[in-house]
Amino acid sequence: MNSMNLMKDSQIEARAACAGTVIWDSGRDLGFDDMSLLFSSPVATLSVPPDGTEKDLETLFLELERGLNDGLFAAGWIAYEAGYLLIPKLRQHLLTKRPNVPLAWFGLYEKPELFHPKDTPLPPGHHFPNISLKLDTTREQFIRAIDKIHDYIRSGDTYQINYTIRGHFPFHGNAFDLYQTLKQRQQVGYSAFIHPAEGLDILSLSPELFFKKRGRKIQSKPMKGTAKRGKDPEEDKRIGRELGLDEKNRAENVMIVDLLRNDLGRICETGSVKVPELFKVERYQTLFQMISTVEGLLSKGTRWSQIFRALFPCGSITGAPKIRSMEIIAEIENTPRGIYTGAIGVITPQGDCVFNVAIRTITIKEGQGEIGIGAGITIGSSGIEEFEETVLKARFLTQDIT
Repeated sequence: MNSMNLMKDSQIEARAACAGTVIWDSGRDLGFDDMSLLFSSPVATLSVPPDGTEKDLETLFLELERGLNDGLFAAGWIAYEAGYLLIPKLRQHLLTKRPNVPLAWFGLYEKPELFHPKDTPLPPGHHFPNISLKLDTTREQFIRAIDKIHDYIRSGDTYQINYTIRGHFPFHGNAFDLYQTLKQRQQVGYSAFIHPAEGLDILSLSPELFFKKRGRKIQSKPMKGTAKRGKDPEEDKRIGRELGLDEKNRAENVMIVDLLRNDLGRICETGSVKVPELFKVERYQTLFQMISTVEGLLSKGTRWSQIFRALFPCGSITGAPKIRSMEIIAEIENTPRGIYTGAIGVITPQGDCVFNVAIRTITIKEGQGEIGIGAGITIGSSGIEEFEETVLKARFLTQDIT
C-alpha cells in the first residue's frame, strides 16, 4: 500500500478528538491488509436513544442499508440492551435496564483514512494513569448471585449464565492516549476507539470476534474458557495445555458453539453451518482464552436487521438457552451493561463487515469511566473461583481493584 496515503500520528491524534470519529484497528478482515481504519467527519450519524423503541431500531437498520447502498461505510456500536428490542419477549426489561449511552450508534462515512497501528507513538513523557477501580459488587454479593444461578440451573431454566459486574473509576485525562497505551500493552484482534460526541469515549480492547462477513460467508468465533498466565515459560505452557483439556471449560465452550450453530442456522442455507475448529487456546498478556469457530453461508437476500435479530447479542456473553438466560441476567445483575458485551464494528459499501464482542471495553462519560467484567457460570462453578477469574479480566486496565 502506498505510504503516501497513510496518515501521520499528529493527524490521528487530532482526528481522535473530533466528534463522530471511529478508529478500527484491524483492517485485514475488510481487505485493508494490516492497516488501521480511521473514520471521521461522518456524512450522517444514526442513533437509537436509551429509551428507544423497536421501531427506532428498525429505522436505524433501514437508514444504514440506504447509506451502504449509496456507497458509504458504516461504523459504530449496538449496546447489549438493544437485544431487548430485538427479542419481543424481553422488551419489558428495557424499562429497568436502560443504559446511559445510545442503544445503537453508527456514523456513515465516505471512506476511511489509513495508518499503520505502529505509527501512533504516545506523547513524550506520557505515563500510564493511576486508575483505582471500584467494583459495584462485593465478593459476598457475587457469591450469592452464583448461588442463585445454581438454583436456576438445578431447576432446568438454564445450562449456563454469563454473569457480569461493573467497575467504575474517575478519569480526566486523554481517552485516546489511554486507548493507545492499553493497545500497546496488550495486542488484540478487534480493538476500536470511538468518540461519538463531546464527553463520551469508547475504548474497546476486545480479543473476541462476534462475526465477520465476506460476501455471503459468515463466521463467528465464540470465546469461552479462561486461565491465568504462568509465572515462567514452563508453567505458562502447562497452564495453556491444561486449559485446552479442561472438561469444565470445554463444556462451557461447546454449549455456546451449539447455541451459535442454532443462531446461524436461522439465517444460513440449510446444511451450510459448520464448526471447523473447536477448543483452540490463544495467549494474551494476562490470560489464556479458549476459542472455537462456527461458520455458514447466508441465505440470499438476508438483511442486516435479520442478521442482528438472529445473532445478537452473542451467545458467549448471555448463556444457554439465550432468551431465558437474558431474563435471568436482567433479574440478577445490578446495572445495565451498555456497550459492554454489545458489538462494535464496521460495514463496507459492498456489505462485508466485522464486529467484535465488546468485552474488555471501557466507556468514559463526563469524567467517569466504567468497565464490565464477568464469567461463565455452570453448575460446577465455584463462586470464589469465578470472582477471582472475573477480577483477573480487569487487570489489563489496573491492579488497583476494590
